[in-house]
Amino acid sequence: MRCVWVVAVLLIIGCARVGGVVPSGPASASSAPSPDLGHSRIRHVVIIVQENRSTNELFNGLTGADTVTSGLNSHGQTVLLNPHLLTAPIDLSHKHSAFVTEYAKGNMNGFDLVASSCAKGAKCPPADVRAYAYVPQREVQPYFEMAQRYAFADHMFQTNQGPSFHAGGLLE
Repeated sequence: MRCVWVVAVLLIIGCARVGGVVPSGPASASSAPSPDLGHSRIRHVVIIVQENRSTNELFNGLTGADTVTSGLNSHGQTVLLNPHLLTAPIDLSHKHSAFVTEYAKGNMNGFDLVASSCAKGAKCPPADVRAYAYVPQREVQPYFEMAQRYAFADHMFQTNQGPSFHAGGLLE
C-alpha cells in the first residue's frame, strides 16, 4: 500500500578495498595524514528514493523483502493488490490529511477512504481500491536488479508524516 512520501529505499553500496589514503597536494604542517582505512571496504553509499511509492507497490514479490499481496480496508475486509502500470493514470492525495486517513491511528487500513483522481478519459479502478495495487516486476526490473545486487531496506519511512510536496512549499 502507499505511504505518503518517501517509501522505497535502496542502499547501493560500492565495495572496494581502501588503503591508507593521504590527500594529494602540497603538504603543510597543519595537515595530518588520513587515518588508515585499510579495514573498511565501503567507499560509497547511494540512496535511491522513489517518491509516493511503497515497497509493496514497487518491490512486490522481491525475495527477502517484506511484501504482501492484500491489505485491509476500513471495514476490515481483505482487498487483493492488483497489478497496474508504473504510469497508471491514478493519483492518490498527497495531503497530510490523506496520510492521517491512510494511517488510521496505526491500523493502516484507511486506504479505501483517501481521495484520489483518475486522468480524464482514462479507465481506472473504483476509488475505494485504487491504493491497493502493485507494479509488475517487468515494469521496474532495474529496481529489482539493484536491490538484488546491492542492498535493500524495506522498513524505511520518511519522518515528517505530512504532505509529499511540503519541501516545495505547497501545503494543505
